Amino acid sequence: MRIVYRPEIDSLRAIAVLTVIFYHAEINFFKGGFIGVDIFIVISGYVITKLFFLNNYSLSNFIEKRIRRLFPGLLLMILTTTLFSYFFLLPIHFMNLGQSMIANIFSISNFLFFYQTNYWDSAVLTKPLLHTWSISLEIQFYIFISIIFALFRNYFFKIIFLFFIISIFLILFFDNIVFEINFREFNLNNYFLIFARLWEFLLGSIIAFVLNINKFENYFKKSNFFHNFGLLVILISLFIVQTPINYPNLSTFIPVLGSAIIILSYNNQNSHFLLNSPLLIHIGKISYSLYLWHFPIFVFFFYCFDFNLSLLNKIYALLITYFISLISYKFVELPFYKKKFLPKKYFFLLITLVFVFILILGVLISSQFLKSKLNLNYLKIKNDFPNYNFFQIPQRIALDNQFTSSDKIKILVCGDSHGYDLVYALQSNPEIKKKYEIELSSFRSCLNETSLKIKKSDYVLSSIQIEGRRYNKYEDIEKLYKIVKTKYNKKFIIVSAAPEFQTDSDLLLNYLVQNNISKEDLINNIASINRYFYNNLKFNIKSVNKKLFRISKDLNVIFLNKFDYICNEEDKFCYGVDQKGKKLFFDYSHYTNDGAIFFGKKIYETEWLKLN
Repeated sequence: MRIVYRPEIDSLRAIAVLTVIFYHAEINFFKGGFIGVDIFIVISGYVITKLFFLNNYSLSNFIEKRIRRLFPGLLLMILTTTLFSYFFLLPIHFMNLGQSMIANIFSISNFLFFYQTNYWDSAVLTKPLLHTWSISLEIQFYIFISIIFALFRNYFFKIIFLFFIISIFLILFFDNIVFEINFREFNLNNYFLIFARLWEFLLGSIIAFVLNINKFENYFKKSNFFHNFGLLVILISLFIVQTPINYPNLSTFIPVLGSAIIILSYNNQNSHFLLNSPLLIHIGKISYSLYLWHFPIFVFFFYCFDFNLSLLNKIYALLITYFISLISYKFVELPFYKKKFLPKKYFFLLITLVFVFILILGVLISSQFLKSKLNLNYLKIKNDFPNYNFFQIPQRIALDNQFTSSDKIKILVCGDSHGYDLVYALQSNPEIKKKYEIELSSFRSCLNETSLKIKKSDYVLSSIQIEGRRYNKYEDIEKLYKIVKTKYNKKFIIVSAAPEFQTDSDLLLNYLVQNNISKEDLINNIASINRYFYNNLKFNIKSVNKKLFRISKDLNVIFLNKFDYICNEEDKFCYGVDQKGKKLFFDYSHYTNDGAIFFGKKIYETEWLKLN
């Protein structure tokens, strides 16, 4: 068998890379643009599997071609990104970059990001190598399918089809396979992992098998109907599939199906007006370089403009991405891959040396032996703002025991450290104290019925962060509801999870360092700081609160949302500092002493504590 060039495959690559780039550029029409990765995966499964049908196939040639295809551009991008990151990134983000570099050398960056982050959180914009997760995924597929071919050459299709069925079964019926590491919950059907993506690769492989059979190949040669249908399905998926936290899921089948139909519709008799477009074919040819360079360029742009890009800035970023990608394609990708620049021996020597250099550099950066240039700003800002006590946990005061025999309404908060914050804020406000007596019991003591305060209370509020399947679970709230209502006949209220912010250190410190803010400039930056806090909200907390709200409806109880007094969704800000510049959070989510007083006042002013 010989490989026949198919222009529609390049056009499909173009569609895939453009949707991904426009998604990362936060262009509203492409809110489902991350489906471009799914399109890439199906194409990859098809293209790679075809190579095993070649008469002159050999494993050594396969490995060399894959390395020549992926690594020259990838390694150059990593080195260039590291250089710019030294000047742009905050120290903690630069340290994380070092970990990403090491993970890329071993082609496991998808596992690193699986552990470190959620793809939908804004913190991904502090990780300029995040997009390499899909390249690691690709390499893992190469290893997988090479092993399958080597061990089961005579049963290649049967084994591929078996794994396809198993992986489909996994995503359909085992999306709740969950485990915990360091109190964090992980799902095997995760966006970054091969377990959730294998079926997409293998669907491309199955198409390669089908098209290798002449009678099936001829069936699709008659018209452009299937091309049009496949494009329509992909277009529909851009609107239907929009940033779900548990992606990939059933909706993933839509763009995958559209891609499969186009690839399956091998038509060399009719020229499709879109899939044979010279512009799309051109973009498809440089799609790998576009994918490599677009994300770090956008990260640096977001960094420079406080994670809020104007339309003009986005256009600049897109233009720079195109021209750098074109240069990379012509002077790196093509020479090493197509023209086989350097003989095999010297090529592997060069790649090995660069691998070792990046590995050593990654170790130096991740161990903070080598720090970013902004580290000096860190030290300066800490000295300029001693009242902020960066990296210091404030002394937590003892809460009042307020329950008395008075006629005031008695509220018991069963909570964790965030429940403590809520009680601290409520107790700090004199107007609230005129009407209510408020106390705290640990959520565990309420759940285990060792707290004697439930009996004395009029209302019991559940205020916890959902942390996994073993500790502070949704089911625990329902269990507490039954205890409060059945045994004590008290009124029960569910309080939302508190907003959490993406920060590896101190979000306010990050802003001040990044923008080189002096003490004199602080007051003029209050609004920008609070927008910065909003832009760094953790995406998954809103998903948690949607589920808590549904539980409150099922139980027919009141739901109080902490976002209502901490953030403003309409104007897109969260209070990180007050109007006098006082710091309101000392870490990713907990109140400072000034924060408790400020939010106590907000709770009163917004009449947030609605008990009826």
